[in-house]
Amino acid sequence: MSKRFITAGIAGALFAIVAAVAPAQAEDVRVSLGLSPKHPVAGYGYNKYMEAVKAEVGDKLEFKVHYGGALLGLKAMLDGLRDDVADLGILALPYHAAQLRNSQVAANMSMMGFDMAVMSAVTTEFYMLGCQPCLDEMKRAGLVYAGGYATPPYVLISKKKITTLEEMKGTKMRAGAGLFVRWAESVGAVPVNLPVSDMYDGFAQGVIDAGVQTVDGLRGYGFWDVAQHVTMLEVGTFNSTALLGYGKPFWQRQPADVRKVLLDKAPIAMRAVIEDYDERMESVIAPAKEKGVKFYDPAPDLLAATRDFAKKDLPEVEKTMQTDYKIENPKPLMDSFAGLVAKWEKLVAPVRKDYNALQALFDKEIYAKIDRKTWGM
Repeated sequence: MSKRFITAGIAGALFAIVAAVAPAQAEDVRVSLGLSPKHPVAGYGYNKYMEAVKAEVGDKLEFKVHYGGALLGLKAMLDGLRDDVADLGILALPYHAAQLRNSQVAANMSMMGFDMAVMSAVTTEFYMLGCQPCLDEMKRAGLVYAGGYATPPYVLISKKKITTLEEMKGTKMRAGAGLFVRWAESVGAVPVNLPVSDMYDGFAQGVIDAGVQTVDGLRGYGFWDVAQHVTMLEVGTFNSTALLGYGKPFWQRQPADVRKVLLDKAPIAMRAVIEDYDERMESVIAPAKEKGVKFYDPAPDLLAATRDFAKKDLPEVEKTMQTDYKIENPKPLMDSFAGLVAKWEKLVAPVRKDYNALQALFDKEIYAKIDRKTWGM
């Protein structure tokens, strides 16, 4: 045998040995968050989740986070995950109604609950266990849903005192989703279609007089500088979300043991978002009052009208799902969602501020019931 072939053989053997002992290079996980790193979800919730995942998978994954829509904006998120531009991100599902038609049931029933812990669990279980058509359309769209969340209850933030139906009449109300448009009209307000990102300027320029947002929006969006009246009228939560939305290309590249960890740690993210929001909601009242913000309880007539609307609007939700989203028979999905609200209100009530217990409930009632091996495949 020639010296050349002997040398080549030795080199090949050495290469094989080195390849066998060299550590595998970590795969970058491109995380696209259309929110500020100061946001409870993009900051605290995701940080806790990524820390927990890294503790299990070690060098197999390396999270690379892009905040504020630097990689993908919220409206581009679904297509970006499908096209392998990003691997993981937060989705507001109403932005993708054309592709996720069945998933709009949750958005249109958000006035059924007012506690973010309850509604976070409700929507996550609904999407993962209670709505097969939702999972089917997510799969077609290239989305692997791994967990959701709901905001704290929206309340009325305004430039003038609004506590009664009479004071509400003619108010220019920022309203996003169809549900809130219908509610605004039902209490005599004039709905204005405006993104939440434009609400501050809308207040400052007189385009709107009022809008619904969480109390923390006073600080988070700076509303306390342009709208200093808050009526503690709970009008539901924003709950049609994917807190953890993975792109199918990324998900299906991962070995089964990594996919298992990504699902196992999801309740940590849900718990962390709730815990951080709770702390922020409690801490914002005092500084808001120092800035001159006045807080009111709603008058009985405004409260009654809002609660009455939520009950009477259910047939309108069914009609909307049929006409706007072309869902032939949405009633079973609506009944499933309503049943989950009743279930989780009972489960959460005894442990609401015990965050370890909440996390354990999310795991037991939702994640323990899904097949880790086949999920998203």
